Amino acid sequence: MNKILTKNEIKKFKEDGAIFLKNKFDINWINKLKTGIEKDISNPSPRFKSHTTKKNVPAYLEDYWTWHLIPEFKEFVYKSPYAQIAAELMSAKKINLVMDNWFLREAGSKSSTPFHHDPCSTAAILLFVSKEFKRVMTAKRSLSKTSISILPLVNLSQC
Repeated sequence: MNKILTKNEIKKFKEDGAIFLKNKFDINWINKLKTGIEKDISNPSPRFKSHTTKKNVPAYLEDYWTWHLIPEFKEFVYKSPYAQIAAELMSAKKINLVMDNWFLREAGSKSSTPFHHDPCSTAAILLFVSKEFKRVMTAKRSLSKTSISILPLVNLSQC
């Protein structure tokens, strides 16, 4: 199996405990996740939550533990480079998905979550955190008018 990450990326992750990885997922994977989120919104799980505080304003939504319920999420878990990237970062032979969580904040949303307040109104975050992380670093990247966040192990206190 070909490596996805460079030695320098793995070294940086081991030094900092977190890393922003660019261009590791084909746009087709991002589009599948967007489709999955749209399906989840139209038929939400019991854990679905709207953080939108007012009516007729841009929404801020989330759901979790849905990877096995939405075909696009399940395909992402099993067929995307996600697991291989995590394995390479953590020098692991096996990866266990502990939790999946998606957030969708529509452009212009002023709503915030009850668990953290960050200045990143439109950010795509894919975060793998090592056991010995020293600090959590992430980066902003706008995805058209919405954002997709995949936060498998950690809540961020700030961007």
